[in-house]
Amino acid sequence: HAYALYGLSSIGKTSAITVDRFVFNFPSDAIYQQYEPDCIGQTKNVRNTIKGHFESSDVVKPHTGDTMYLGDIKVEFLCTQEDVIPNNFNDFNDSSLLMKFYIDGQILLVSGDMSVGDFNFCNDAYDESILKCDIFQLPHHGYNVDRNLFNMLKPKIALLPENTKEGCDSRVNNSVNKILIDSSSAWYGS
Repeated sequence: HAYALYGLSSIGKTSAITVDRFVFNFPSDAIYQQYEPDCIGQTKNVRNTIKGHFESSDVVKPHTGDTMYLGDIKVEFLCTQEDVIPNNFNDFNDSSLLMKFYIDGQILLVSGDMSVGDFNFCNDAYDESILKCDIFQLPHHGYNVDRNLFNMLKPKIALLPENTKEGCDSRVNNSVNKILIDSSSAWYGS
């Protein structure tokens, strides 16, 4: 989703947009060279965009176990690319962060574009007591799914980030997503 950042940067200097901080933990170009050469330069492009358009913003590189606060909202980092790469690296999506937000007594689990390597780590590292949440953002527009991990989540609400109704409909009918959505009291597509 770095391309969304590039689009945002085109309006960043001329609008009232203020970004306090960017939070990401991308692999090095050496890792990309070895495992996914098409993504070489992604980290550099993101950093250059931030420096060029959001120079007063902080850049935070979280690691698993780190905690930060966004106002009164506590955020825990449960998985970063360092847990996955190089042992379970499948694609760039394995550099996604798994973040646990504590908001007014509710737990929101945001999975970004998590992929197979991230799921393998989480299945090995955590049990239901850590992963149980009230709201879960399905990873990677509902493409990347893992039945074992989803069985531990038990969310009341599932969020399916997809930018078209057709895409949303096709992800809802994915067998694992359907299990998660059916077990939730509500689901929302974007």
